[in-house]
Amino acid sequence: MGIHDQGLHCTGPPRLARRVWGRALGRGYRVRPVAPGGLVSVRGVRMQAPAAAALDALLSEARAAGLGFVASSAYRSPDTQRSTFLSHLPGSSDEAIDATLRWYSIPGTSKHHGGYAVDFRYPNGTFGEFRSTTAHAWLSEDNFARPKRHGFVPSYPDDVENQGPNPEPWEYVWVGTDLILCGAHQEVAPVFGPAAALTRDLARCPGGQTPVQVPDWLRAE
Repeated sequence: MGIHDQGLHCTGPPRLARRVWGRALGRGYRVRPVAPGGLVSVRGVRMQAPAAAALDALLSEARAAGLGFVASSAYRSPDTQRSTFLSHLPGSSDEAIDATLRWYSIPGTSKHHGGYAVDFRYPNGTFGEFRSTTAHAWLSEDNFARPKRHGFVPSYPDDVENQGPNPEPWEYVWVGTDLILCGAHQEVAPVFGPAAALTRDLARCPGGQTPVQVPDWLRAE
């Protein structure tokens, strides 16, 4: 069964859906797991429990530093993603599809589906201006040391090709502190490939006495 037959149609007409998927995969988009349930509410959004606890701690640290940015969006269902994508798709040409894919994931490919990703912005601000804010400077200082301390890394960092959308400085994804402390994300590189490759590397990580947490979204094929 192909990806177009798995309930992930991004448009009504199958022919257009196939073209959209083809161009999306060419940009590096990948099918992502969808949270089966068990999400918890935190700071006005819903996330997987360990990611929610980490988000709460990170935002508490930000408040203590006098910063007022908020979690604008976290878990997002494929249906919601479909509506968002279609509302920003201006036409059916390849140019229109490519323009939309630069900023909007098609349903089934967003890291938000798994409940580990979160978007930050100021209450009255926009995502587009987040890069120029004090919050972004605070988060990205010393190679993203603060979010890493809580298990978060940029979802779509700068200077990485074929990762799906354009770089999104407002989006972070929880990967857990185990992966970060063991160096898997030390240079904020995105993870591609099966989680087995990560666990092989982590087996050489000194001092590990408990099983390493590998978030479900890293297991995407």
